[in-house]
Amino acid sequence: MTHPRYAISIIGMKRPQGTKEAVEAMCKQSPPDCHFFLTSNGCPDTAAVFDAFAASRPNVTVTHNATNEGFQVPHAHHFNLAARMGCEYFLCGNDDIMVPADWLGILSAPMEADPLVAITGPEGNCSQLNHEFHGQPGRVEY
Repeated sequence: MTHPRYAISIIGMKRPQGTKEAVEAMCKQSPPDCHFFLTSNGCPDTAAVFDAFAASRPNVTVTHNATNEGFQVPHAHHFNLAARMGCEYFLCGNDDIMVPADWLGILSAPMEADPLVAITGPEGNCSQLNHEFHGQPGRVEY
């Protein structure tokens, strides 16, 4: 049995149409050796979108949380599932991410070039949050 190379964890909450568009775009721009972990974080509308998305795709796992469990808990759960599946790379994404062609190749290239690299991200991304929890460029916090 071949293990997925990439695990992609997306948390959706309160924006079902935008989440649907983002996940569909990610799926189209991703190689076949991906597994998607989708969490509906206390939002029935997003849960319905994720269930419909997963219905015809064997490479999708959907988790339904009754309440908003935040960012870390669902991603940690999916990280553990991905590790058990033998995935080589794990990506945490927002429910509004729009990706270019070969996005996973671009993100994994620095790790393939240097075995000491443990985390990558896109250039110009949000790297820290202000006190109102709005993203802003600046010093990386991790």
